[in-house]
Amino acid sequence: MKPFISSMQAALALGLLVAGCAASQVPATSISASQTAIRTAEAAGAGIDPKAALHLSMARTEYNQARQLIVQEDTHKAELVLARASSDAQLAFALARAASAKAEAEHTMDEIRALQASPQLSPR
Repeated sequence: MKPFISSMQAALALGLLVAGCAASQVPATSISASQTAIRTAEAAGAGIDPKAALHLSMARTEYNQARQLIVQEDTHKAELVLARASSDAQLAFALARAASAKAEAEHTMDEIRALQASPQLSPR
């Protein structure tokens, strides 16, 4: 008498079941990566520079949207939205750093101009 299902079929079914369960959850690393990117952008002053603030706001909105998608069990779309949130937060960070570097460079140039305009000490 032949078994109802072969061991190969059972292994395949088990593999598909495990893969299905794994695919139905968004990895915690994706969620924490988005949170970390947003916090890093905030710490870099992304809320101050208008361009950076726009992307930071987009990242926050996308993160919240992804959390809603997770609750609705639309994990594939949640993964995509979390990736977009991370990207926007990283861009906000880069823009904030660039704005800070530009402001620092302008301050340094102002100091140089002030030194150049001041009367020079005569050599002894």
